[in-house]
Amino acid sequence: MLDLALAISNHQVISCWYKAGSAKLENYLCSQVLGVDWDDETVASSMKVITNLPLVRHQAGIIYSTQSSRIDAPRTRALFLLQHPIFDPDLHRSYARCLAGSLEGGKSETNPNRMFHGTGVAGEIVVLGNVMGNDVMEAINQDYLEWGAKPTIDYTGPLTAEVAEVRQLLRKIPPDCPYDEWFAACAAVHSVFPNEQGVALIEEWSPGYRGEVANKFKTFRPDRGITVRSLYHLARKYETKSRNFR
Repeated sequence: MLDLALAISNHQVISCWYKAGSAKLENYLCSQVLGVDWDDETVASSMKVITNLPLVRHQAGIIYSTQSSRIDAPRTRALFLLQHPIFDPDLHRSYARCLAGSLEGGKSETNPNRMFHGTGVAGEIVVLGNVMGNDVMEAINQDYLEWGAKPTIDYTGPLTAEVAEVRQLLRKIPPDCPYDEWFAACAAVHSVFPNEQGVALIEEWSPGYRGEVANKFKTFRPDRGITVRSLYHLARKYETKSRNFR
């Protein structure tokens, strides 16, 4: 990741892997990088604001000011580095649109073959060092496809849950699941139970090391990131695996 950050600082261009020739969609091979741009040139597009968005802070790998960014007109880009490459350009586009929509970034810049240019001469760059699990990305994508891109006026059902319901969902997820899934489950429970009750539910299921759950809960915010729908997605995933291996 440091090599990637160095390339960005040296104004080099990053893209997907594609066949020799033009960067047309039919030449797409794979990519492990998803990007979101904020270009409205207000404080909302500044490095400081974007870095503090929970989904960016906990899942993005690198954040930097783009070449056209100015002090009085900031523009910022976040790169999300996936654990495994995406070989399907349509899935890549769906993930890119999901991140842009969830984070209120530029929704028109989601071409799988797009080029990510490095920083400007006086560019800023922050290496967060996160690698996003593909399961977490898929959970966020399903949230957005099912609810985030649709009007939710007068409909709050999917954002709420009872304690017994959450406990039942957690029981379907292995307590020793990969860390990115454990993290997603913590954030999902926090979205409906952001207090000691939520901590108790997670610790009853998979406590981590002493005090880890409580410390994680202090970093979550309800206005951005994963919702309880991700818990449903993870539970469905492991239910399907269980049926397939019976």
